[in-house]
Amino acid sequence: MEKSYTGKFLPWILVLISVFTSIVSPSQKLSAVLRTQWPQTPFVLEAAEFLAEGDTPDDFWRLADDFETVESSGVKRSSYEAVINTVNKFLDTNSSQSLLRMSLSLRSYSPKVEMFREMGRNRGLSSLPSSCAAVLDLGPDSDFLCDPKELTEEVLANARNSEKPVDVDHVYPVTSDPREESPTTVILYGEIGTPSFKAFHNILKELASNRRIRYILRHWTPSVETDDGGLFLSGFGVELQIKSTEYKAQDDSKVDGGSGHSLTGEQDEEAVQGFYFQKLKSKNPNLTEKLEHLRSHVIDSMREVPELKVWQLQDLSLQAASRIMAAPREESLSLLMSLSQDFPKHAYSLSRVKVDPDLKKEVQLNNKFLENRYSIDKEDGYLDINGMPFDLDTTSVFALFDELKSERKRMAALHSHGLSGAVLSSLLALDFNQKSREPSTGVDIRGNEILYFNDIESDAIYKGWNRQLIELLRPTMYPGMLRTVRRNIFHLVFILDPTKETSIPLMKLAESFYVHHFPLRIGAVFLPADEASYGKKGTEDASVAMLQAIEHLAASGGQKALSFITDLYQLNGNREVTVGDVTAALKAMKLDVDAILDVPYNDEKYHWRDFAASRALIAPKVLMNGVPIQKLSKDEFEDGVLIELSTQLQKIQRSVYDEELKDDDDILTYLMEQPHIVPRLNDRILSARNGPWGLPPSFSFKDVVYVKSHPKRVPVLTLWVVGDVDTSSQAAGVMAAALDYASETVTPVRIGLLSSSADPGPLTKAFMAASKVCGDRSGSCLEYLSSVFKAGIGSDVFAPLKEHDLDLLSFNNAFNSPLTVDLRAAEYYLKGASKTGVMIVANSLQIGPLRASEEFKPDDFILLENLVNKGSADKILECTEAVYDLDNIRLEEIPTDVFASFQLAYLLLEGHCFEASSGSPPRGLEVTLGSTREPEAFDTIVMANLGYFQLKARPGVWSLRIREGRSLDLYRIVDDNGLPMEKEVLISSFKSNVEKLRVSKREGKEKEELLVTDESSEDEEEANGIWGSITNTIGFGGKKDVVGKDGSSDDVINVFSVASGHLYERLLRIMMLSVLKHTKTPVKFWFLKNYLSPTFKKLLPPMAEKYGFDYALVEYKWPVWLHQQTEKQRIIWGYKILFLDVLFPLSVKKIIFVDADQIVAIKSLPQEWLWCETWCSDESKTSAKTIDLCNNPKTKEAKLHAATRIVAEWKDYDEELKSFISDTRRNQRESEKQERDSLRDEL
Repeated sequence: MEKSYTGKFLPWILVLISVFTSIVSPSQKLSAVLRTQWPQTPFVLEAAEFLAEGDTPDDFWRLADDFETVESSGVKRSSYEAVINTVNKFLDTNSSQSLLRMSLSLRSYSPKVEMFREMGRNRGLSSLPSSCAAVLDLGPDSDFLCDPKELTEEVLANARNSEKPVDVDHVYPVTSDPREESPTTVILYGEIGTPSFKAFHNILKELASNRRIRYILRHWTPSVETDDGGLFLSGFGVELQIKSTEYKAQDDSKVDGGSGHSLTGEQDEEAVQGFYFQKLKSKNPNLTEKLEHLRSHVIDSMREVPELKVWQLQDLSLQAASRIMAAPREESLSLLMSLSQDFPKHAYSLSRVKVDPDLKKEVQLNNKFLENRYSIDKEDGYLDINGMPFDLDTTSVFALFDELKSERKRMAALHSHGLSGAVLSSLLALDFNQKSREPSTGVDIRGNEILYFNDIESDAIYKGWNRQLIELLRPTMYPGMLRTVRRNIFHLVFILDPTKETSIPLMKLAESFYVHHFPLRIGAVFLPADEASYGKKGTEDASVAMLQAIEHLAASGGQKALSFITDLYQLNGNREVTVGDVTAALKAMKLDVDAILDVPYNDEKYHWRDFAASRALIAPKVLMNGVPIQKLSKDEFEDGVLIELSTQLQKIQRSVYDEELKDDDDILTYLMEQPHIVPRLNDRILSARNGPWGLPPSFSFKDVVYVKSHPKRVPVLTLWVVGDVDTSSQAAGVMAAALDYASETVTPVRIGLLSSSADPGPLTKAFMAASKVCGDRSGSCLEYLSSVFKAGIGSDVFAPLKEHDLDLLSFNNAFNSPLTVDLRAAEYYLKGASKTGVMIVANSLQIGPLRASEEFKPDDFILLENLVNKGSADKILECTEAVYDLDNIRLEEIPTDVFASFQLAYLLLEGHCFEASSGSPPRGLEVTLGSTREPEAFDTIVMANLGYFQLKARPGVWSLRIREGRSLDLYRIVDDNGLPMEKEVLISSFKSNVEKLRVSKREGKEKEELLVTDESSEDEEEANGIWGSITNTIGFGGKKDVVGKDGSSDDVINVFSVASGHLYERLLRIMMLSVLKHTKTPVKFWFLKNYLSPTFKKLLPPMAEKYGFDYALVEYKWPVWLHQQTEKQRIIWGYKILFLDVLFPLSVKKIIFVDADQIVAIKSLPQEWLWCETWCSDESKTSAKTIDLCNNPKTKEAKLHAATRIVAEWKDYDEELKSFISDTRRNQRESEKQERDSLRDEL
C-alpha cells in the first residue's frame, strides 16, 4: 500500500525547474529530467510564435525581417541572448518581456514549431539533401526549390498549389484572409534568421506585397532533424510517495551500473544547513581542517531524523506556516521551497515551533471561507491569480502561462486609460473571466406552476429506494453509477413549446430519464412560441392545441401527459406538430376533441406564462435545480444533464456530510435558498460580453460621476447606465431599477450615468446634482433619485427633495451649475443604436443595447451582482533511463546519486463521438489518426461512456478518420448540417486537445448494428451480456478465427500483463518463461508500458530473440472524467479491468490476462486455473494449472521467499534468466565499448 501525504502534511513534491531538479541529502541526490520525443526547437522560432499570438501580429514578420542567426540557432546561450535582445525591441513593457522569458524557459511553443516541421516531413522534405536548408513549395505538381534563383517568372506562372492553409499558418500580408482564393500560393519552409531563409523571404515578401502571391511561412530546421536527444522540458512535477513496506517488494538482484549521472557537468556547491564550506575554505585556508570537522559534524547531525509521535504531527502545517511568515520577506519564498522539497528533513525542527493562536484562528477562518465559497477542503491545494481560482490538481503550468498572457493584455488595456497603482490592482482582482468553483447561477423554481411528470417521494416505482440522505455518501457498485435516494433532490424542468421540432429530442430524453428510473424529478413549463396564441382556440393554433391536450391529460397524472407527448411525436414522424396531429392523437384515445380544443386558451390553470415572465425565462430552456443546462442540442443535452447532476451532487453530498442538509429538511427550499439562486434569470445578462477594453483612449474613468450605496466602503460593483434618460422612458426605467437595487443590497455599489445626449435634461442634472450634495446620506439620496426616475420624463425633480430631507438650496446650486457631458463612452457602447438605445455595464460585463420592449428590473441587478462577484489528462510520459528501482527508493541501500530520465512520449487527442440522428455514442466505432506519411498511425474504439475516445499523437496536422472495415461500411463523419466532411486536427501545444466527432449511418445502413455476434438470435442476449463480453475478451467466446490487417490471427496466444517495480518485473520474466515452456503455439506478450522500467524494456528485445516470442507495449491515459485514483495499486487494477477494449490494436481479437506473479504449470485453463496458497489447500496444489504468488496477510512473507518455497521449478527459471541477463549485459557493454573505440579511431 502507498500513502501520499497532502493537506495537513505539506506535499513532498519535486518540481522540474529549468532543466532538472533534485532532492539533496548530505551525501546523495535524487535527480530527474524530462525530454521530448522530437528534436530541439530553436529559440527564435518559439519566440516568433510568441509574437504571433501577441498584441501586434505584424511583429512576427518584423522578427523574420530583422533577426540574424548567431552561430548555430539551437539552444546555445548566445542564441538565447540574441533572440531576447531582438524580440525585446518589439515588446514595450517589462511584463511582456518577462512572459517571453517564461515561455522560452517552459518551451511552451515548441510543440507548435514541431507541428510545422511535421508538416514539412509529410511533404517529403526529409528526403532532400542537407544543403537544401530552406525549401519553397509551389504545389504537388511542382518541384521543390532550394535556390531563390530558380524562382523565375515562368516557374511562378506555372505554379498551382491547391493545399489549403491551416488556421495557424503565417500568411503575408497579415491582412489577407488565409482561405480566400489567390492566384498563386507559395509555402516557404525555413528557419528564421538563416541566410537561406533570408534569401527566399525578401523575394517572397515583395511578391506578396504586390498581391502576386499568397506567401505562407512554415518552420523547418533540417540542421536538427537528425538530433535524437530530445528537448529538455520544465514545468512538470515528480511526486515522491511514502510507501508501506509491510510486504517486501524489493528485488534483491544486483543492480547493473549505478554510478550516478551528472546533468550539467561540474555542479555548484550545495549548501549544508546554510553553510557553503568550499567558499569558507577558500577565504579561510588556515581554518580548512576545522571547517572540514564542522562539515562532518553538521552532516552527521542531519543523517539521523528523530522519530515523531503522532501528536507531534498534528500542527506541522501550521508550524511550517509560522516559520515562513516569521522569515524576512526576501527569504520567505526560498524557505517555502526548502520546506516543501525537503520536508522530512525539517519535520523535527518544525514540530518545536510555537504557533501564534491568532495565526491558528486566521487559518481556520480561511479554511471555512474557502470551503463555503469555493468548495475547497483544507486538504486541497488552491491557487488564485487576480481573483481567479485554479484547481491545482488539473491546472498545468502552460494553462497558467496562458492566463498570465491574458491578464497582461487586460492590464495593458486598463493602463492605456490612465489607470495604475492601487486602482489597477483592485480592478484586476475582479473576476472578469467568471472562473469559479462556485455553482453556476440558477433561478428560484419554487411554486405551483410547474407540471411535474413524477414524484420520487410518492410514486410506487421508487418504493425500493432508501429515503435517508446518508445514502448519497455511500459508495456505488460501479464508477459513475447514479445514487438512488427516495427524495426529490434533482428537479429537471423543461421550458419550451412542445410543438417545435427542436423540442422533440428533449422531451424524448425526458421520458427516457423517467423510464430508466433516473433520480430526477421531471417537470415542464409549456409556452406557445407566439404571444398571439393566447386567447385563440386549439382548433386554430397548434401550440394552443398541444397545451390544452396536455392540461387535460395531466389531470389524470403527469406521466400520462408525458406519454401522450412522446407518442404523438412517434405518430407524426418526429416533425413539428400541427393541429391535425393533436386532433388525431386525441381521437385515437377516444377523447372529446371539441370539449378540449374548441375553447379559448388563457393559461388559467398552471399560469405558465406568469412563471416564465416573472423569472425572465425565454424558451427553450432546461433547468437542473434552477441552473440552466448550457447545451440543448440533441447530441450534447444528455451529457450536459449528467455533468450538471454530478456537479451539484458533490455540493449536496458536502451539505449532508456537514449536517447542513438533514432528512427532515425540505430539500427544494434548502436548494433554492443557496447564494447562487436568484429571482430572475435574464438571458441578456447571462450572455453578456466582457469589456471595456475598446474604450476611446481619450476617455477618462475619472470623469464619470457616481452615487453610492455605501459611501464609506470600497465599491465591489460598478454599474453604468448608458443612454438618454431625459428622452427615453426605457433608460429612465433602467436607472430607477438600478437605484432600487442599490437601496436594498448589502453589497457596496456605485452607479454612474453615461448620457448619450449633449443637451442634458432635468433627470440627468438631478442625478449629477445628487451625486454632489448627498455625501454620506446614501439612503435618502437613492430613494430621492428612484422616485424622480420612476415619475419619468417631464416630472418635477424638486418636489420630492423635502420628502427625502435634502437641502433645496445646495441641490439647486448643483443643479444649475455648468454641466459638460463626455459623449465618447456612450457613443462607443451604443454604436449604431438609435438615440433611445440603452445599455448597462457592470464591472467588465456589457448588457445591451436593450430591445425597445425589454425590461430590466431590480431582480436583474441581483443576478448581475451574482455573476460579477464570482471568484486536462493531456500527455503520456515514460521513464527512459533509471538504474535503480523508482518504485522502491531506499537511499540507505544506494551508494550513489539516483537519476531518472523521462520522455514526453506522446501528446493526447481526446474526444467524444455521437451519432447525428440520435445523439447516442456509436459504441465500438473504430477510429484512426493518421497523416500522409502514416495513414493509420494510431487507432482506438469509441467507448459507451460519453462516447469517449483517446488517441496518442505528436505535434502535427492529422486526419481523424473512421477505420476501414465494418465501421466505415456503416458510418461516415459529418458536419453540423449532416454533410460528409474530412476531420482535420491540429496538435500544436502541450495542452490536451478535445474534439467533437459527429457521425451518421450511411444510406441503407440505418437499421444495421455495429457490434454483432455470431450467436443465434435466441442466444443473443446472453452473448451480449457481461459474461459474453468477458469470455470474448479472454478468448473463450467461441468466435470464429479472424485474421487482422497486420496478419495477426487467433493462432497466436496473446497474453497481457502488468508490472511495476523491479521485483514484479523479475516475476514477470519468470511468468513469461513458464508460459513459453508449456506451449508450442506462438506467443505474443502485451505489457502496459506506463509503469515498466527502462531496465525491463532494454532486456525485452534480446529475450524475445532468444526465446522466440513476440511482444508489444501498450499505454493509455486515465481519462479525466473517470474518478481519479491516487494509490498506484488501484490504478494498476483499473488498467487490468477498465481499459481492455481500448488498450490493444483493433486487429487483436482475443487476449488473456496473466498476473506478473503467476506461474503457468501446462495446460488449458479449466476451473483449476488459479491456485493461491492463501485460500487454497495444499492438496489441491497438485492439480493447479497456474500458481499465483498472492500476498499472505497472516505471514507477510516476501514474494521471493514464497516463490522458492511454493513452486519447485521457480528457482530453475530464476537461475536461467539470471544467466541470460548477465550474458546479455556483458554483450551490451562489449558492443558499447566497440562503438566507442571505433568512434575514437575515426577521430
